Amino acid sequence: MHPFTDVAHVEPEHDAEALAPAGQLWSSAEDLARWAAFAAGRTDDLLPSGTLEEMLRPVAVSDVPRQPWTGAHALGWQVWNVGGRRFVGHGGSMPGFLAGLRVDAATGDGVVVLANATSGLGPLATDLLDLLRELEPLAGPAWTRRPGHADRLDLVGDWFWGTARYPARLEDEYLVLGEPGAGRGARFRADADGIWVGLEGYHAYVAAHPEAADVEPAVEPFGDSPAMADALLALVVGGGKRATAGPVCPDDHPVRVGDHWVVLDGSGRSQVVLRTVDVRVGRLDSVDDAFARDEGEGDLTRAWWLRAHRDFARRVLGLADDVDVDAMETRFERFAVVWPPEHADPRP
Repeated sequence: MHPFTDVAHVEPEHDAEALAPAGQLWSSAEDLARWAAFAAGRTDDLLPSGTLEEMLRPVAVSDVPRQPWTGAHALGWQVWNVGGRRFVGHGGSMPGFLAGLRVDAATGDGVVVLANATSGLGPLATDLLDLLRELEPLAGPAWTRRPGHADRLDLVGDWFWGTARYPARLEDEYLVLGEPGAGRGARFRADADGIWVGLEGYHAYVAAHPEAADVEPAVEPFGDSPAMADALLALVVGGGKRATAGPVCPDDHPVRVGDHWVVLDGSGRSQVVLRTVDVRVGRLDSVDDAFARDEGEGDLTRAWWLRAHRDFARRVLGLADDVDVDAMETRFERFAVVWPPEHADPRP
């Protein structure tokens, strides 16, 4: 059918010649369904799963200012974000023929559409996947009885760190507290003596350094925004930042040498553990060149440090322009990275 007049006509044959490898591959619904299964992970040992993941990783994003991205290209594949779901696949066309292949990356469900048309398939592939999810929802994992947990049932339930709730559950041989890697959440595994040993974050650090078991760490990110948290964390992991400073507030807990700090990234997941090695309190403008350099930000000069920290203090404390920020009581802290081992500083 002609796309603009609804008149049936013979579609002229077209040979793409040099561009034929980009689209002139004639296929069938069955072949494309096998290709969809391949994208869903059924590679039949033809390709390692890690290589497939790399192929499906977005490398060129259609970036619309002030909008979340919805379309991208990977290595030979298209990638879409639609309604919080990730799809992979591709389209194809020759005059008079259209094809669409789309796979839900999370569920492995896929759809293939072939049409004798020229005017476009629209959201048909996504609509079909939505219909499949509505009418044939994925079944959850089958329930199995785990008799080995009978003597551990007193461990499960809600545990509290202060007022923060951390539900504990048993998964195979692990005791899982909260969400592993998020804040104080972690997995634990019982050793030969029946002692539960932490496997993530501060808990793993304590398992390797029992002397820190009685020290309650701070658990928080750097800065006052996710972007700032990630940027400053990257400086720490890269080795360029070994100091931090901030205003002293009346309700702050005092920081002492030997204290520990679990640093979260911008998404709230624990990444490194720091130990305070030096701390003092003084006026903001008492900072010296060495401390500004150790903090590792900007151009590493005292002048840049003062400008940045004046702006930060006014922003987070809501100070008026006439407040003397330089006189503000400030905590100057140097630290060492103690966990994980691949980022840890040498112990003195």
